[in-house]
Amino acid sequence: MKAANKGKHILCEKPAALSSNDIKQMKQECKKTMLSLWKVSCIFFVHSMTE
Repeated sequence: MKAANKGKHILCEKPAALSSNDIKQMKQECKKTMLSLWKVSCIFFVHSMTE
C-alpha cells in the first residue's frame, strides 16, 4: 500500500493480492485516500478470432 500512501492510483494485474483480506485492506486504503484501485486482465487480440 506504499503507492496509496504516496497518493498514487493503483493498477494491478491478476492476482491482485494473495488473500481476500489483502484485497479488503487495499480497497479500504484506497477509499480512505480517495484513490482508484483497478484490477486488469491482459486480453490479447487475435485477428483470426474476428473472421
